[in-house]
Amino acid sequence: MTDRQALGIDINQYARAGGTNFGLARDHIQAGVYDFVIIKIGLGFNKVDIFDEQVNGCIQHDIPYSTYHFPDPELNMKTQARKYVDWVGTKQQAYIVDVEKPRQNSRPPNRGELRSYLDELEGLIDVKPILYSSIAILSSIGFKNDAKEYKLWIAHYLYMKSLWPLQKKLYSKFDDFVKDHAGEIPPAARGSGLENNVILWQFTDRGDGRFYIYNRHTNDSRYPDGMTNADLNISIHKRDDFMPMMFNGVPVDITTQYLKALNSHDPNQVAALYTDQAVHVNANRSIAGKDQIKAWYQTFFDQLLPNGTFTRTGFTAPGNSRTFSWRARSDAGEVLDGNDTFGLMNDKIAYHFTHFNVT
Repeated sequence: MTDRQALGIDINQYARAGGTNFGLARDHIQAGVYDFVIIKIGLGFNKVDIFDEQVNGCIQHDIPYSTYHFPDPELNMKTQARKYVDWVGTKQQAYIVDVEKPRQNSRPPNRGELRSYLDELEGLIDVKPILYSSIAILSSIGFKNDAKEYKLWIAHYLYMKSLWPLQKKLYSKFDDFVKDHAGEIPPAARGSGLENNVILWQFTDRGDGRFYIYNRHTNDSRYPDGMTNADLNISIHKRDDFMPMMFNGVPVDITTQYLKALNSHDPNQVAALYTDQAVHVNANRSIAGKDQIKAWYQTFFDQLLPNGTFTRTGFTAPGNSRTFSWRARSDAGEVLDGNDTFGLMNDKIAYHFTHFNVT
């Protein structure tokens, strides 16, 4: 598994609510079928209505993910850049900008418009975003020289070598594509001067077979039929080089950190997740400050749930709050109804309400 390219799936609003099977994606990632997910956040000022559900699904199932935004040249470019950051915050490892026509009869942003968007975005996030586009579009808008500043995710669909020229059939499976093109860059990028910038190749928008991550029937009454395919992508670099570059800097969600700290049975690790003046509340009492919180967790580990094993069972992540459910098994009994809420400040827990019963 370590000697191959990283494989990824691009999902967007066409999956619809309830249409993405994140449990299946997690199982595939754990089995080494593919490695990551990229999620469309929106077009212009319009956020994808199921984006939060998709991000929550990735976080809950520990799926490496990143996001991309599609700027519309007919709208204020700087405002769109600020919208992107408002929606995802400043802590992502990778920000991706989709550079193409936003609608069938429209146009891509010109160089000045795109430069305005990117300058505003970079000033907010203090990192260079990744550009998703094609060499043809970057050339047509006069941005090919500017593109040398950025890592590139290039779309270039090829016909299958094994069938060509008798049949024109696009690749739809990783295995077939990797067999013919492992480690290559898209042909359109060769001789462009951008060869060293390309990190991802989107080779199909019709993924097939075991790479499905969509349920056919969704929970959205407007779109009862979901997708059963997905855009498929492959890294240019080996998986062990690509994944740290793209995803290792993504902050682990605070609830994941919290459950990991609980399973360490170390009150110092748990207390380190709180602000100095944090408040911790349960049905019987309220305490404040790290020292009191650390003392409470010492009692929690020693008396309430000794040798406990803790598992998150549900999760939502609206803005600077987290609500999650959990279960535990311990030498003193089980918790089946754990339900907690965090209020966050500067990525630490400022307020924590917890409810659980040991049976």
